[in-house]
Amino acid sequence: MNLDVSIFKSGTPVVEPDILNLFNDSIISVEYFYLVEVKVMQLKQDVEVLFHFIGDRRGRIYEGYRPAHMVKEGYLTTGVHTYYNINTDSNEIRGGIIFLSPEDYPACLWIGKKIEMYEGKEIIGYATITRIFNSILENEEIDIISMKRNKIGIGDS
Repeated sequence: MNLDVSIFKSGTPVVEPDILNLFNDSIISVEYFYLVEVKVMQLKQDVEVLFHFIGDRRGRIYEGYRPAHMVKEGYLTTGVHTYYNINTDSNEIRGGIIFLSPEDYPACLWIGKKIEMYEGKEIIGYATITRIFNSILENEEIDIISMKRNKIGIGDS
């Protein structure tokens, strides 16, 4: 099955449930083993991050949560969250994000970049990039500059 990704190019889409089901079906395969249904994720994380949630949003997150992410100025995209330590009391949680259509916003991320997360027009927190697994997203020039700054202490306060 081919999913028409053009509906996602403008950022976070407003889609009918049937279209969302098509997206979900394209990233999840269902396998039958002795008549037991097992769901297997086919996509890998694009980035590993440190999530920071603002206000009471922290208490309402769940595995597979999909807020919008400001990956570059003026460009919101949906990302599916996974959490490594969701049961912590901290507002900061380590985890990963699988972004929708990363080929549409290449070279926009680097280690240390903070990206805002939204529900509608409300900022619900941010994610600080700690690792980039999808090379399409990595802006190597900025990453090299930030590593040099960290190494010599520029910008430290």
